[in-house]
Amino acid sequence: MSENTDRIRQCRKPLGKEGLVVGNEMNVRHRELWEWGLKHVAISPKNTILDVGFGGGMSLELLSKLAYQGKVYGIDYSHDMTRLAYGLNKELDNLNLINILQGTVDSLPFKNNVFDIVCGFETCYFWPDLEADFKEIYDVVKNNGLLLIVNEVYDHPLFKKRNDEYAKSGSMQINSPDEYRTMLYNAGYSLVKIHELPEKNWITLVAIK
Repeated sequence: MSENTDRIRQCRKPLGKEGLVVGNEMNVRHRELWEWGLKHVAISPKNTILDVGFGGGMSLELLSKLAYQGKVYGIDYSHDMTRLAYGLNKELDNLNLINILQGTVDSLPFKNNVFDIVCGFETCYFWPDLEADFKEIYDVVKNNGLLLIVNEVYDHPLFKKRNDEYAKSGSMQINSPDEYRTMLYNAGYSLVKIHELPEKNWITLVAIK
């Protein structure tokens, strides 16, 4: 259990040499999940996008390829992940196609109504106050813009034993589709669509402002 706890803590906030290993693994292991989640939204080439909790930074590259005439912002509260993501995306940063920042989801350093899309890939388990953080994101999303959440873990009977261990070992919030829907509506979103892949325990949430 202690090994799982250490691993999940590194997923929560990757730090140091082990954190860099975890960040690089995220870039490889989560790519299929990210691509599945992105299929549920239409991204325009000129969109302005924010990725909250980008981890290893590969998601920024994927988003930039889709919004190639727009701009992608990334924010993560791990200093080591911001360095890793910058190294991976240095060319895109030099072209002013992305902007990498260190910060937290509960205090986003942006004006209201800035982003067409805000993404959270494999990260909202660890946010300090999920409903309040959904509201913080709501404020920076443009009218008719959307929040996209993509997770490889959610509350489902097929994975109850494993997910219970995750929750206990790493302080992960593992919610059901109905719980997510309720929090998103409480945060102000006008429409919530949920897509599940139960056999993999994957879930995508699309919440429209």
